[in-house]
Amino acid sequence: MQSQPIEKRFEQVLKKNRLKNNDHDQDDDKRENKHRQIVLGIHGFETHIIFQPSKTVKNTLANDYTYMAEEAKKEEKKEPPVSLGTLLLVAIGGRLLFNSFALQIASVEPVLPTAILTGIYFGAGPAILVGIMGYALSNLFLGSLGGWTIWQGLSGAIAGYIGATSNRDNYIMNVIIATVIFEVIMNFTGAGYTVDSAYFFGSLGYSITHVVANIFFAVLFKSLWLKEE
Repeated sequence: MQSQPIEKRFEQVLKKNRLKNNDHDQDDDKRENKHRQIVLGIHGFETHIIFQPSKTVKNTLANDYTYMAEEAKKEEKKEPPVSLGTLLLVAIGGRLLFNSFALQIASVEPVLPTAILTGIYFGAGPAILVGIMGYALSNLFLGSLGGWTIWQGLSGAIAGYIGATSNRDNYIMNVIIATVIFEVIMNFTGAGYTVDSAYFFGSLGYSITHVVANIFFAVLFKSLWLKEE
């Protein structure tokens, strides 16, 4: 059998190599198409997944994205169920209602429960303001401004701070604690900055009335503005 010229054999080898290279290029293209990137836009960021996911992975990613989007919408739409102005009005107006006009019920005033609720929804600053202004402005309208207003305002500020820094689930208990603190401060200062047992026992009826009334206000406010989310 006559051998082929070297030039022809060399051309055949080159041709085979070109065919192989073309096959490899086509395989690369297929692999590239198979492993296309999936781009998910999440809050302005892009997450690139450089593999072809299975159907299960796709469903999981889609569910996660849907959940995150829904949670983001909830956070954007979540607003306090009551305004700061309303809470301040309740604190001042409620105290005026029960301590003036025909009622004149001593120690029945919603200032502390309102200040704590303000702390839950608006933070320490506004809550302290409501606690102080609730007593100061109501005393102004009642014509009873005096040195005791400072201690009442301090007690209201403490209540607001408790509301801002404590668990909202303990709202009623926090109201009780704040009321007891109020009574201790007022009785201590009222007795001339001394621990006078006779003065404390003489004021015990007012203190108990204050605690019971604030528990009532706390239950009422919780049902109106502090429902479970």
